[in-house]
Amino acid sequence: SSIGHIGRSFHQNARSLQGYYMAIDHGHLTLQRGMLLNDDDIIRAEVIQQLMCDGELDTRAFGQYYGIDFNEYFAAEMRKLGELQADGLVNLSQDRIALTDRGRFLMRIVAMCFDAYLDQAADALKPIYSKAL
Repeated sequence: SSIGHIGRSFHQNARSLQGYYMAIDHGHLTLQRGMLLNDDDIIRAEVIQQLMCDGELDTRAFGQYYGIDFNEYFAAEMRKLGELQADGLVNLSQDRIALTDRGRFLMRIVAMCFDAYLDQAADALKPIYSKAL
């Protein structure tokens, strides 16, 4: 069930080997689902990628690159991160979000703060994301 990201598209391959091989056997792409990303999706994906890959994010540089005031754009998310800071998962400063050593083990929880679709999935009572633990 690999997930890919090309340009403004985000897609997932068939989850089962049977579905994957069936698509190949019929000359079809193995995609199960996909979506086109809007500007907000792209910004959020980049925040999540930088946190998960680098373990930190320079919020001032990020905001300048995307033409946003990071702390204003992500005000609700920064409040959530404040709670995670109290739990020892992140260190927050004026211009930086950094995972702690403990936070590196739980980085998906940190990344979830920036997932705009997570609340929608919970509302639908349909688990579409893998669990953090």
